[in-house]
Amino acid sequence: MNSHKNARLTFEGRKLLVQRIATLGLIPAAEAAGISPRTASKWLQRFEQQGEQGLLNRSSRPLRTRSCLDARLCERIEQLRRSRMPMRHIARIVGRSVPTVCRLLARLGVSSLKALEPVRAPLRYEREAPGELLHIDTKKLGRIVRPSHRVTGNRRDSVDGAGWEFAHVATVVDATLIAAPSSTKNKDGKRDPEMHQSKKGNQWHFGMKAHIGVDADSGLVHTVPGR
Repeated sequence: MNSHKNARLTFEGRKLLVQRIATLGLIPAAEAAGISPRTASKWLQRFEQQGEQGLLNRSSRPLRTRSCLDARLCERIEQLRRSRMPMRHIARIVGRSVPTVCRLLARLGVSSLKALEPVRAPLRYEREAPGELLHIDTKKLGRIVRPSHRVTGNRRDSVDGAGWEFAHVATVVDATLIAAPSSTKNKDGKRDPEMHQSKKGNQWHFGMKAHIGVDADSGLVHTVPGR
């Protein structure tokens, strides 16, 4: 039993009070203990009802409070909340305080209106092979070694056998297309039959497609067949 420092009576003092009441009377025993007759009568009634157990300290928590919620009221509060009613309105309808309703809704997991929204299934799709969505565009460009006759104006300044350079732009088909050459014509000015087309908005882009083979366990690329 924990008693505060200014307590007039302890457990032993209350037993002595009951003994003095039996011999001296209520008022003289209360005056001897330095307490009021009302307090002495309270401890006497507890002793008569429960014996020495009634002389122990009780919890300060009340036996009944207005904030207590039974199962029927909890169910009604949950139904009102699932109809997207604010907590203040629910508290006004059921006759309980807002903190009481808030604690119940938090325990039920519906304190936030976002929790009342249906869980959306993630949008997923599968492809036949790993890397099927990868799109590679190429642009064939002539390699520049030195200025030719187009710059110098001299027809004898020609460059033979300099070769070609290829610009590669890898994108993901039907997910995003960051950049792609608008044309993939070869050196003869004709469309390369190995090139494919892809549309972004109202603009068409052309390039090569490649299927990437990825290991399911390690995530490493093992094949890159182009088409």
